[in-house]
Amino acid sequence: PITAKRGVVLAAGDYSSAPEMIGRFKGDRFKTIEGVNPKACGDGHLLAERAGAQLLNMDITYGPELRFVPPPGDPFEQLLPTRGLFAKLLGRLVPLLPQAIINLRIKRLLLTWQHPENSLFDDGAILVNAEGQRFCNETDSPAREIAISEQPGKAAYILLDERIAAFYSQWPYFISTAPKIAYAYVDDYLRLRPDVSVAGDSLETVAAQRGINAVNLKETVQQFNQYVTGAQSDAFGRTDDECPLTGKRWVLLGPAKSYFTTTEGGVAINAGLQALDERGQPIPGLYAIGSNGMGGQILWGHGLHIAWAITSGRLVGELLGRELNQNRE
Repeated sequence: PITAKRGVVLAAGDYSSAPEMIGRFKGDRFKTIEGVNPKACGDGHLLAERAGAQLLNMDITYGPELRFVPPPGDPFEQLLPTRGLFAKLLGRLVPLLPQAIINLRIKRLLLTWQHPENSLFDDGAILVNAEGQRFCNETDSPAREIAISEQPGKAAYILLDERIAAFYSQWPYFISTAPKIAYAYVDDYLRLRPDVSVAGDSLETVAAQRGINAVNLKETVQQFNQYVTGAQSDAFGRTDDECPLTGKRWVLLGPAKSYFTTTEGGVAINAGLQALDERGQPIPGLYAIGSNGMGGQILWGHGLHIAWAITSGRLVGELLGRELNQNRE
């Protein structure tokens, strides 16, 4: 057994990859959806709960959202050191690099982490599974993400015809973005992420490149076009599309999956970062920080979870350090 003399600080991350916990607090229909971080298993939350701590906002999550699967291996930037002399040297060299090189590296990372824009589907793109068949109303989220997680391999592909591919090849229509930093268009994906993007002059060509049933894919497009032209209603309840899928250039993006990125639930805490029980009383010796110690906060915004992890960790360290010094005196 592990014992602690002065206290326990829970800093074990979120529960985006804890399907049982997700199902318990958010609903069973979300249990099939994966987390971006496979190690975010909610261990700290479970430990706190078993110690009698109160959990807050456990049903609130970032996602599910549609994201392309990560590339094989780690991006070059993630292999670089984050501390030490070499890291300091790199920090001094980066401002001297041409902006074009910096933009290229940023765009590569953007294509690794960001999600495709929902506007793709508003403008006529469709989702197909590995069998080349549609399976949902692509404009209805989170039902769309739940449906994707129930497909073979929990994956789907986004099909763009010539019109949509041209549309999303220049500003202001982009496949994905990190706002005010970089924007990624169709050709960026074809150049930088060939593992999740293919193009061809026919449906058969793009289907073959991804091992998708071409007969099914052609039938899927025909059925979608029947709905668009008013010959029939859409089997999945989609409405308001006006342009059939057609042309001499087709782009298939994927595989893409449904993911939870982070979760907002956490242990109730006081200003001293002590875990609180159901009556709001501190549990002696138990502290929670970062995603474990959210304390009822909802952090909608880029970087705020990192900021809270750093801030709460520093605060609890200072607090425990003062207590240690007082005890020595």
